[in-house]
Amino acid sequence: MAAPPSRPLRSWPSARERGSLLIVAMLLSAVIAVSLGSYLALGRNALTLANRSFYYNGALNIAETGIEEALWSFNQATAGVALATAWQGWDISDGITAKRRFTNFTLSGNVTA
Repeated sequence: MAAPPSRPLRSWPSARERGSLLIVAMLLSAVIAVSLGSYLALGRNALTLANRSFYYNGALNIAETGIEEALWSFNQATAGVALATAWQGWDISDGITAKRRFTNFTLSGNVTA
C-alpha cells in the first residue's frame, strides 16, 4: 500500500495572516495605551484634589485663628478694658474696620502664612 501524498508544510504564514496579526496587535496596544492614559489622568486628578483640600484646610484654620483673635479683642472691650488696650496691635484708624497681620504661621509642605 502506498502512502498518501503529503502536503508540503507551510513554514511561514501568508501575507494576509501576517497583516491581520499586525492589526490585532495594534488594536491591543491602543487599548492598553488608552487604559494607561486614563489611569494616569485619574491619578493626577486625585493628586490635585488632595493638594487643594490640604491648602483649603490650612487656610480655614488660619481664618479661624484671626476670628478668634478678633473675638478676644471684642470680649476685652466689652469687659471694660480700654479700647486702646483691647485692640492693641490692630489697625483701627478708620473707626469702622479692624485689620491685623499675623505672621509666623508655618504649615507642613514648606508653606507659611
